[in-house]
Amino acid sequence: MAENRQLKRLSAVNSQPSIPHRLRILFVIDSLRMGGAEKSLVTLLNLLPVADMDIEVMRMSPAGRLEPLLPAGIRLSRISLHRPGLIGRARFMAARAAMYLSRRFSTTPTHPNDRFWRFMRHSVPPLERQYDIAVAYQQGFPTAFVATRVNARRKIAWVNADVAAAGYDAQFNRPFYRAMTHIVTVSDTLRTLFCSRYPSLASRVTAIPDIVDARAIRRLAEVTPSPYPDRDDDPARPLRLLTVARMEHVKGLDLAVEAARLLHDSGLDFHWHFIGDGNERAAIASLVSRHSLCDRITLHGTVTNPYPWMRGCDIYIQPSRHEGYGIAIAEAMTLCCPVIATDFAVAHDHIDGSNGLIATISPRGIADAITMLAEPRRRRQITDRLINTYHNDLTSLQKVTAILTS
Repeated sequence: MAENRQLKRLSAVNSQPSIPHRLRILFVIDSLRMGGAEKSLVTLLNLLPVADMDIEVMRMSPAGRLEPLLPAGIRLSRISLHRPGLIGRARFMAARAAMYLSRRFSTTPTHPNDRFWRFMRHSVPPLERQYDIAVAYQQGFPTAFVATRVNARRKIAWVNADVAAAGYDAQFNRPFYRAMTHIVTVSDTLRTLFCSRYPSLASRVTAIPDIVDARAIRRLAEVTPSPYPDRDDDPARPLRLLTVARMEHVKGLDLAVEAARLLHDSGLDFHWHFIGDGNERAAIASLVSRHSLCDRITLHGTVTNPYPWMRGCDIYIQPSRHEGYGIAIAEAMTLCCPVIATDFAVAHDHIDGSNGLIATISPRGIADAITMLAEPRRRRQITDRLINTYHNDLTSLQKVTAILTS
C-alpha cells in the first residue's frame, strides 16, 4: 500500500507541463563495472550532446572500471541506501539482516534484485532533486528505484535482459514498469518476450538495439600490439578462441570448459582465453584444473580494453544460457571476427548462418561448432561476409535521442 501511494504521488509530478530549459536527465544503473549494460551506457553518453544536457549518472556501487571513460561534464553520484542519522542506519541494518536470513532459509526461488528491493525499499530515501527525465538503465533495483524514489516528468526503463529467463517476479515488478512513460528493450526478440509478460504495456515499448560504435571499437582495437604470445602468421600456432563475459552461471563459462575438454580429447590444438571476472571465477578455475586444461584455458580477469583480443582471435564464442542483447557478439562482428553463440533467444537477432554459427546450449554443441570453424576456409567465408556487412550504424542513437528530447 505504501509503495502504491508513493507511485501515485510521483505520477502527479510526472504529469506536470514541461518548462523549456537545459534537460535534466538522470541515468540509474547498478554500477559502471565491466558488463554489457554498463558498456552500452558509456557508449551512449559519449555520443549524446552532453554539453546541451544536464546529465547525472547515479549508481549503487562505486569505483567501476568504466567510470574514467565517461565524457567530461557528466556528474557521478551514488545511491544512498539509508536515511541519515542513527535511526536510518538502524533500519538499514535490520533490513539487511532480514534479507540475509531470507536468502539463507527461503525455499522459494527469488531473483537477488527482487529480494534486495523487497527488504531494503523502506530504508532507501527518495531523491530531493527533480528531473525532466529519469532513466533506469537496468531491470531490477534501478527500475524499482526510478519508479518509486525519483521525481521526474518522464521515466524510461531500459530492459537489457530476458526478465522471465533471468527469474524476475512478474507480479512484483509490474507496478514499477507501469510507472514508466516509456520502456526500451534492446532487441526485437526482447520486446516480444517483454510484451508477452506485460501485454497491457505493449504500447509503451520500443525496441532499440544497444549502440555499437564501430569506429571507436576499431580504433581501440589498434591502440596496442597483439596481446597473444604467438605471431598471427605462425602456421603452427594453436587456434585462438576468445570469450568475454562476467563469470556468472548465466554466461555459461562452465559449458565452455566442458566443451574445451571435448576439444582436447579430440586432438584439436587450441588455446581459449576467458576475459572477465565474477562470483564464479573460483569455480571456473577449479573446473579448468580438474580437467587438466590449464595449458588450454587462460583466465585473464577483467580487461578494460578487450578489443585487441577480439581483433586477434580466430573464433569468438558466447556460451551463454541467455542474453538480453549480446553486445560482445556485435562488437566481435564489428571487428570481422567469426562468432559462435549458443541458442539463446536473441542470438538469432545477430546470426543468420552466413555470418556465424549458433550452437546448442551444451558442451557438445559448442565443441562441434568450434570444430566446424576450425577449418580456415570456413572462417574466411564468414570474415568476408562481415567485412561487407558491418559499418557504423548509429540508427539506435537517433532513436534514443528522439525519445529523450521528444
